Amino acid sequence: MINAYRSKNLSIHTIQGGKEEMKKVIAILLVAMMALSLVACGEKPAPTPDPAPTASTYKTGLGMVTSMSGTDAEDEDPAKTQADVTVCEATFDQDGKIVAISFDVVQAKATVDADGVVTVAEDVKTKRELGDDYNMKKYADPAAVGEWYEQAAALEAYCIGKTAAEVAGMPLGENAHNHTDTPAVEELKSTCTISVTAFLEALTKAYANAKDENSTYAKVGLGMVTSMSGTNAEDEDPAKTQADVTAVALALDAEGKIVAISIDVVQAKATVAEGVVTVAEGVKTKRELGDDYNMKKYANPAAVGEWYEEANAFEAYCIGKTPAEVAGMELGPNAHDHTDTPAVEELKSTCTMSVTAFLQAIEKAAANAK
Repeated sequence: MINAYRSKNLSIHTIQGGKEEMKKVIAILLVAMMALSLVACGEKPAPTPDPAPTASTYKTGLGMVTSMSGTDAEDEDPAKTQADVTVCEATFDQDGKIVAISFDVVQAKATVDADGVVTVAEDVKTKRELGDDYNMKKYADPAAVGEWYEQAAALEAYCIGKTAAEVAGMPLGENAHNHTDTPAVEELKSTCTISVTAFLEALTKAYANAKDENSTYAKVGLGMVTSMSGTNAEDEDPAKTQADVTAVALALDAEGKIVAISIDVVQAKATVAEGVVTVAEGVKTKRELGDDYNMKKYANPAAVGEWYEEANAFEAYCIGKTPAEVAGMELGPNAHDHTDTPAVEELKSTCTMSVTAFLQAIEKAAANAK
């Protein structure tokens, strides 16, 4: 009897346990079926949202390349000196690609007669400022494919979207005027046949000098101002000629405020002794000379800083202002009897050099911005 009861009880437990196991199996099957149903209906997990795009950043640089030449006096012809200053303004994105670029060149000329009297050009214009009056199309033989500014514009358009290294590495070849450094790329063969070595060197410098990172650049311009001077020969001293070329690269935001600025100056010097011209080689800008410009060493009273340090202070002052606001700054005398030094409080102790040419070049750069 007892054994029969145990057997019956065991059977009941066994049946109950089996029911529990069946419930688990059915539950698993239901879950699997639901999963298959979701796949069949084409439902997918919610996509991961893309990260918010980051704003592009830009830097603007200025590069200057100077070459000098001269012709000795002969018969009735005076000695001649000439400085060719090629300037490049370029703006680069965060990948180093060119988004804006301008080239310009000034040819600063002087003569020295048989008596050692110097005559310098006044109101010197750049090739771009001369426009059609540069007369490349008028006098070139064979005929030029375009006026200088037209060919320069074609080169600028070619540069957009490329890195400085890609442009500088372009193949060069010979043109119809026996220049061997003209673009040999298909895109420029019919639109730019001028020598471009100085352009490429200036662009390389502009890239190396690029600064003032910002994300609000809207347009950029290049401005140049040239002044010439000379000293007549006297006793044993030769005649001297000098061209001072000030260049400004300027980036403006949509509101016309300055977001990047670079200023530099080159002094191109030559001497003429008894009709024989001697020109400087390897001419460096004031910024390139750095401490070797020696403004602090020789200024008396002492300068508040070396040229590049004072220029840096002036550039920092310009950021966030419009070109008109900068050009309208109050000027006054300094300890060296210059009357055109900044009189604004922010610059009284950091920039005490003449800035008229800076302001004129800024005005031109703003007008040329594109």
